[in-house]
Amino acid sequence: MNEDEYEKIEFSVSNFIEGGKVKYPDGITAPIHDIDIHIEVDGELQRLLMVCTSAECIEACTMCGEEVTGKETVMVFDGFILYPCPKCNSFDFVKVDEKWKEELI
Repeated sequence: MNEDEYEKIEFSVSNFIEGGKVKYPDGITAPIHDIDIHIEVDGELQRLLMVCTSAECIEACTMCGEEVTGKETVMVFDGFILYPCPKCNSFDFVKVDEKWKEELI
């Protein structure tokens, strides 16, 4: 992947809407699974593998401890999940092992 091939857009937690959607800064809303999302982690681009609800993979935010309702959107990348926590307004990165990822996907 060449990062020059992608449009860079910065999102905040509030851009992620219940139901697996993202609201772009210009107000357009789209299902997350319909867009080719990559995020940079440790200098490498990571591709979004799937989108699920918090009920499928997380019990609480590891940053603030707030329990999830089960309806929040969680994004699965290679080796971690990304949970945009509405309570602490932070992106919670949770590392996952290969076995867990295979079971979810």
